[in-house]
Amino acid sequence: MRRLTILSAAVLLLMSACAHHRHVDREPGAAVAGGHAMEGTASWYGKKFHGRRTANGEIYDMHLLTAAHKTLPFHTLVRVTRLDTGRSVMVRINDRGPFVAGRIIDLSFAAARRLGMTEDGTAAVRLEAVSADFPLPRPPAAGVRVQAGAFSISANALAAARELTAKFSFKFVVESENGLHRVLSLHLKRGDAEILCRRLRAAGIEAFVREAF
Repeated sequence: MRRLTILSAAVLLLMSACAHHRHVDREPGAAVAGGHAMEGTASWYGKKFHGRRTANGEIYDMHLLTAAHKTLPFHTLVRVTRLDTGRSVMVRINDRGPFVAGRIIDLSFAAARRLGMTEDGTAAVRLEAVSADFPLPRPPAAGVRVQAGAFSISANALAAARELTAKFSFKFVVESENGLHRVLSLHLKRGDAEILCRRLRAAGIEAFVREAF
């Protein structure tokens, strides 16, 4: 009897240990911290909501790396990976949505741009909840920028950036995307950007002020 009692206790202890280590497959979107992952369709939202209040009380800024999710807690840090290209971006959850069937996350314009999906509108992605209560820092891209040209050949864009930097005493750089090479100033206060724009136009250059990204 003593041997049987010891054996029964051992079996119960083993079953208890297994229960603690068993993986529980939660409902999609319901997990809180690291390790949760799901796949589905991502969409994005931009100008129409820029400056409006998000579900957690922040002001939506389309140029920050944030996103809307139906259930993940606010400030959860999520890695979003595009399945067809492997490109990924980290976003912080600060809003609720998307409220369209089949979509699992609504990305900010900045995040969608990182994934190269602003033109398509949607993309198949994998979400990985990395951690909660870990907000992303605001990027240094404050202010506005001046665009002074766009080229299909990168060498021409680089030459223009060097010439403009030397002539106007403002630093110009080249940023490339989808085969287009834009000549842009560094981030400026709006008043300085408008002054620079007027100087460029007076010199015959078609320049304009654009929001920072």
